Amino acid sequence: MQESDAGVPAVIAGPATSGLTGTFLGGIARVNPAAGLASGPSSAITMANGALSSADLGGGTVLDIGSAQADNVTNSDGIIAWGRWATGSATLGGSPIDLNSSGPLHWVVGVAAPNQPTTGTATYTMLGATTPSFDGIVTSASVVSSTIDVNFASSTAAFHGAWTVNGNTLQTFSSGVPLVVSGADLNASNPNSLSGTLTTQQISLDRFLAGDGAVRAGMAYHIQVNSVGSGNVYGAIAYTK
Repeated sequence: MQESDAGVPAVIAGPATSGLTGTFLGGIARVNPAAGLASGPSSAITMANGALSSADLGGGTVLDIGSAQADNVTNSDGIIAWGRWATGSATLGGSPIDLNSSGPLHWVVGVAAPNQPTTGTATYTMLGATTPSFDGIVTSASVVSSTIDVNFASSTAAFHGAWTVNGNTLQTFSSGVPLVVSGADLNASNPNSLSGTLTTQQISLDRFLAGDGAVRAGMAYHIQVNSVGSGNVYGAIAYTK
């Protein structure tokens, strides 16, 4: 597993020292080649030294940093934080995830989302993103931009995103990827096609809303690239309304 040196302005290296702290109720989205892609509520998200330390995913399943190292962390507004676990071994439900062989585990977490609107619309713009990791034919990847347009009255939304992969631009179609708003979750039919100059590519997404009034959103993504060979891109993005 390789990783891009290119990021977005809000990404910093190393744990932050302010923002989300302690243990709280909220949402989490994460992705890793070995652990897969998932999002949902957590009864106990714990931050240590500014970075995600563990999350209770329900049913006795706990995601834990183990001996892994936190990097690429942003945690400053007290509502949402994002970063990666890299090197060492994390655990999911007590089973080890060797991040040395699989590559980083990307995560984004946020506090619970009470008082979610039931009318009106909102556009969520990108606060920042983790530096993508990749494998196979992919030799470089970076996040260019992303937004989410939500219609709270109809419980629908559309995801828009653009990446540079191997020097080529990949992006959602003009209509975006359709989503369904279900409580604090944003659900997509996976995978969805992307447009671009590579032969074929698809994206799978998992996301949640966060903060009082649903003022933030978090997303983890997995892009599958098929050209002469095949490759993958992984990452997480945080948004603000």
